[in-house]
Amino acid sequence: MNTNIYLHDKIEKSDFLRIKKFIDNYLVKQIKLQELFNEINAFINYKNKKNDNIFLSETEVMGLDNIFLILGVIDPEQIQVLKDVFFMHLHSKGTARKRAEKISKDWLFQALEFRDQNDKTK
Repeated sequence: MNTNIYLHDKIEKSDFLRIKKFIDNYLVKQIKLQELFNEINAFINYKNKKNDNIFLSETEVMGLDNIFLILGVIDPEQIQVLKDVFFMHLHSKGTARKRAEKISKDWLFQALEFRDQNDKTK
């Protein structure tokens, strides 16, 4: 099964829906985990004006890089754009599920933009 995000509009609908469900579920867990780490960091920085205490396991648990690997995103600039989309929606209103769906929708749109840019440079 092809999981390349750049070709999501060419994948069979049943395969696409299966991949999308996996990505959305992963993003829900990532959002909840990020919120947990934010709470832990707020707690360990209580009365610490520098806010420099960081729960280091945050960078080792799950993470977005695994998703990008599955989706075939390897360009560092594109990865950064997709991470920016994630963090833009992380603190938006709505349930973790709704935010995950917004993120994956924007990622799909952005993937087509990346593909179009790549096609124009060839």
